[in-house]
Amino acid sequence: MKRRLVPILVCTLALTCFFAGQPWLLFGEKTPMSMERRYASDRDLTFNETDQAPREKGEWTFTADKIIAEHDSQYVEVEGNATFTDGTETLRADFARYYRETGWLLLRGNVRAMWQGDFLEAAEAEFDLKKKEGWLKDGKVFMVKPHLYFESSYIRKYSGASYTFKDAKVTACSGEKPAWSVQAQEGDITLDGYATLWHTTFRIRDTPVAYLPYMKLPAGGGKRQSGFLMPEVGSSSRFGFRLNMPYYWAVSEEVDATFYQHFMSKRGYMQGLELRHADDSYTKGFWRFDWLNDAMTYRKDSNEDDPVEGDGLVRPNSNRWWWRSKFNGYLGTPSWRAMVDVDLVSDQDYLREFSDGYNGYRTSRDEMLDQFGRDINEADAETRTSTAMLTRDFQSFGVAGKIEYNQNPSYMNGNGKTGDNDSLQRMPELDAFAFKDSIGGTPLEFEGQAKYDYFQREKGTTGQRLELRPRLSLPLHTDAVTVIPYVGARSAFYSVDKWETDGNTTLANGQVEGNNTSEDENPMNLTVEAGVSLFSEVYKTYSLESDALALTKDNVGHERWTDVKHSLVPRIDYSYVPRKTGQSDLPYYDERDRVFGEDLVTYSLTNVFDRKREYVTLGPDGETPTLANDYLDFARVRVSQSYDRLEASRKDELDEYERRPFSDIMAEVSLQPFAGWELTSKSWYSPYLSQVTEHEHTLRYTREGVGDAFISYDLLQKVDEYKRRRASDMQVLHLGGNIYVMQNLILGMEYRTDLNEGVDLEKTLRLTWVGECYDVGLQFTRTDDDTRLGLHFNLFKF
Repeated sequence: MKRRLVPILVCTLALTCFFAGQPWLLFGEKTPMSMERRYASDRDLTFNETDQAPREKGEWTFTADKIIAEHDSQYVEVEGNATFTDGTETLRADFARYYRETGWLLLRGNVRAMWQGDFLEAAEAEFDLKKKEGWLKDGKVFMVKPHLYFESSYIRKYSGASYTFKDAKVTACSGEKPAWSVQAQEGDITLDGYATLWHTTFRIRDTPVAYLPYMKLPAGGGKRQSGFLMPEVGSSSRFGFRLNMPYYWAVSEEVDATFYQHFMSKRGYMQGLELRHADDSYTKGFWRFDWLNDAMTYRKDSNEDDPVEGDGLVRPNSNRWWWRSKFNGYLGTPSWRAMVDVDLVSDQDYLREFSDGYNGYRTSRDEMLDQFGRDINEADAETRTSTAMLTRDFQSFGVAGKIEYNQNPSYMNGNGKTGDNDSLQRMPELDAFAFKDSIGGTPLEFEGQAKYDYFQREKGTTGQRLELRPRLSLPLHTDAVTVIPYVGARSAFYSVDKWETDGNTTLANGQVEGNNTSEDENPMNLTVEAGVSLFSEVYKTYSLESDALALTKDNVGHERWTDVKHSLVPRIDYSYVPRKTGQSDLPYYDERDRVFGEDLVTYSLTNVFDRKREYVTLGPDGETPTLANDYLDFARVRVSQSYDRLEASRKDELDEYERRPFSDIMAEVSLQPFAGWELTSKSWYSPYLSQVTEHEHTLRYTREGVGDAFISYDLLQKVDEYKRRRASDMQVLHLGGNIYVMQNLILGMEYRTDLNEGVDLEKTLRLTWVGECYDVGLQFTRTDDDTRLGLHFNLFKF
């Protein structure tokens, strides 16, 4: 461990010097800052509002302890708590001389000013109240919007919140000895631009560590700035020493790009490009590509470098890459919405190996989920799916077109024959939907779908399919219950280009069917479907006896529950599709090509508990206490089960599998009983095995200023039944959290273990120091195939 720490600490010092000495933009800001920090009395910048207000907008008024001189109409001198204000800008000093004709103001002694949103201090200052310009001697300035401090022996203030200065200290940290600062002989700062500095020294706790004759720092609080992002530094048994240096380029207000330079001592040099754009409210895109010339390959399935040993796959390729993208936009008009998802990879192990960090699978997946709400396949999924879709909704119907490509990396790089790849491609898929709507003059409702697919693949049957699914329903409402019966048809028309005759095909229900050729190249399949839904809702509201909240300022933030509403929703759904035989003469592309039959009753009972809360808050004026209400479904409990009538009458394989028509009982609980607590739980209980077959539980607690913790438990039991078969058990325990050891020190932990196999999947320990203007973190992670030690640090951008 000590040997690993040495290169990391050395590299950290080198990076600090490197960053402080670059002749281009530093500490770049990748995303706009949405939070403005409120001004506090830091670095001796204290200020109190004056009660004196001008009689008219724009008119300057002043107060002082005494007038010591007045020279006709030329100027006036005042002394003792001299305060000048126009209602927006305020200036104070021990002594002031004001020239009435020119609007020039001279201040001496304990100068304090709130000027165009900034806070200023100086020993002496002069201001042009008409042009709103001036200068400070031995001054300090706090620019609120970019949260930037600087102090200098001479500061010149220009209109529009821009400054020039000499012998200045610039920092985003408060205190007489800030955590980091830049000392410059001279420079200038603009609110929406940059701090340009000459002859600079980068300092840590006032200790110089690097020098550069010229430097630029971004100083636009609400504006994206180009520059280097904080590097990633770490050590790994699989990758060696790691250093990732991203550079962020704010191309325009709508477009930005990030260039990643990722060095790994054992693997080589990975380069990455990320392009993001948000052209308008309808259009945004995320385009990301990484490439590595890997120094490590393996050609034997037992090679120790294989992240999935024993899978029989090799990786002889050194050129490795991953392309992932998301796009939302429109074609010509916003009515035609376009969506693009790209997920292509060079080999079957890439995403298993590169899962963490800026370039890793988890970071990209989280960003795409956050920005687009659409996921990508799991890192260890058999295929990677890419799609492009175009949709449009009209008043009563909608249309959609899609192409879908499924990449199976296990057939690449010499693994398997390309001709054996049975990955299905939809090129294209066309859909039309008739939205549910009433048929004029009748109580009936109609909805329907038409779906066309052209299927292609290397191995397997290929061709076309057209599906039609019309449905009629009749909603019936009474005061006690709602009943919605329906009847519909499912028809599929085929045109086969190529039949697959070799081997067998495993259907979606687990049955195995031999491949064969039909004499009919245009077969069809027609069936009917019917069903009914019955549901109701009863509820009762319980008033809670508690003392009323007094409308006082002392009670602001206090609350009480006034009412609890309990709703009970019973529901029964029945669906029927007749069983069909003789379908082996039909092509099989996916699960929609076989009608397995259905005679299923599903019943459920849902309990919902909703509370009404009353709390005291301040009114719009910020002064008057007032009562407010809100509502929350703090508890939800649902129980459901199904009865399969087809399974109850099954006659095949009875000697091996007894009939089990009842499904597992599913119990779902969601609780948010108190602030900070959240429980989600799902369990499946088999009435035949008399045991739980599946668990999904997560309990989370969060307390502001203290930390958060969670524990989750997932269970899958081995099952061998006619309708379902699971070959193995799985039990995974996942727990972790963050604790504020001190006000600025956070200890984070995460642990995942496979209880069945007795194998720890992940152990992570994080220690993060969060300062006012920076944070530094050390992370240690051990998985079943890698050990990583990483250091991250971040200077809070202005």
